[in-house]
Amino acid sequence: MAICAAAAAGVDVLSDSDDRSALTNIAKVSSSKHLSPAVFRRDGAIRYDDLDRTALVILSLDEIGEGTSYRPTLHSGRDEGVFHMRATRWWPLKSADTRRHRKRAPDGSLPRDVERLIAVQKGVGTILGAWLLADEQWRQDDEGWVFLTNGAITDLRGQQFEWCGVYQGTKLPWSSDIRAEIRGWSDRARSLRRSN
Repeated sequence: MAICAAAAAGVDVLSDSDDRSALTNIAKVSSSKHLSPAVFRRDGAIRYDDLDRTALVILSLDEIGEGTSYRPTLHSGRDEGVFHMRATRWWPLKSADTRRHRKRAPDGSLPRDVERLIAVQKGVGTILGAWLLADEQWRQDDEGWVFLTNGAITDLRGQQFEWCGVYQGTKLPWSSDIRAEIRGWSDRARSLRRSN
């Protein structure tokens, strides 16, 4: 009842429990047109300037249902699998893949230069999920590029993400060490073009 009352008052419903049943309405159904988005929250914060070797994706809850069998709005809380499905797909990773292939070792192996993927809720900065990336990191399939993960980093989910004043103009930002490397590649490419 409190969830319905809060939603009617225009307040977003937040939960400090990862239990989906704790977010159901009084009739014990898992969704209701009267409920506003509910996301799992826990104490703690992660700062952008403390990250390295990390890809970040910014997700709007309105987009979460695309490409899944779930409805596009979030009612009684979604498990991490739904966020994982959206966080790993449909990102422009071609230039990142090109950068990685430029660093190929003499034995043909590719470096693992990105370790983590973190999904952050647009606007409010809640971490919707975090995962370790597999050695391959990403791949292109029939539907586009997809991040490849090895497992969830469960203690980050629900914490607040602090951007520390970093520009968020893209939905796929990188940690500062990777951004510096990208700038280095861009500067070298410009120098080569000028010299030719």
